[in-house]
Amino acid sequence: MSALILEFKNKPVKAISEYFDQAIEFLRPFETMDILTYVPLKPDEIAAHRFNRFESLELNRCQHDNLELCSIVTCCRSFSQKRNDTIHRNENVKGVYAISQNIQNKKILIIDDVYSTGATISEIVKTLYEAGAAYVSALFIGVNQLTESPANLYQAPICSACGGKLQLRLNSKTNQLFWGCANYGRGCHVTKTCEQGLQEMRWVNRLNIADFKDLEDYY
Repeated sequence: MSALILEFKNKPVKAISEYFDQAIEFLRPFETMDILTYVPLKPDEIAAHRFNRFESLELNRCQHDNLELCSIVTCCRSFSQKRNDTIHRNENVKGVYAISQNIQNKKILIIDDVYSTGATISEIVKTLYEAGAAYVSALFIGVNQLTESPANLYQAPICSACGGKLQLRLNSKTNQLFWGCANYGRGCHVTKTCEQGLQEMRWVNRLNIADFKDLEDYY
């Protein structure tokens, strides 16, 4: 998956389009979406004519549901997060983003490829709410496990046969995403569809009442 994400930085990747298309289709019964948008390029990236990976996505299922991917978030200045810890990352993005259209009372889903510390997406979500959004949710391909982030505590789906973790993989013949057991090399061939794995992840990573109390104590 890491290789696909790196490839997606520079050119269209069909598997990434399929992932977002399937994931958004899965979410539709649970969440109302008025606007589908993405994390924008920075001014220096635009000036350098950097490939805008999200504009390359082919979201056929979304189009059938009249949900078009559109650009409503703009980045007002360039910045770099390299070698910044969580605190400095949060400070570095304050006031960086602006909203280019009226989103009053709209429900918005924003997509990005990788969640690191959450500084960028948190600032964008804050900006969207300040601009009048009624509800904002976010969808990612993966989590950077090399950064200090509460998102690193997520639990992957578990194999029902051997208890190993299920990993998101790509079927090279059908170009379809699926979940396969990490112990495949040891003889465990359990698989789940992309939708089944996402549903299980949603369940095992749900917040319960105790979690909410912990959050209240922490913040």
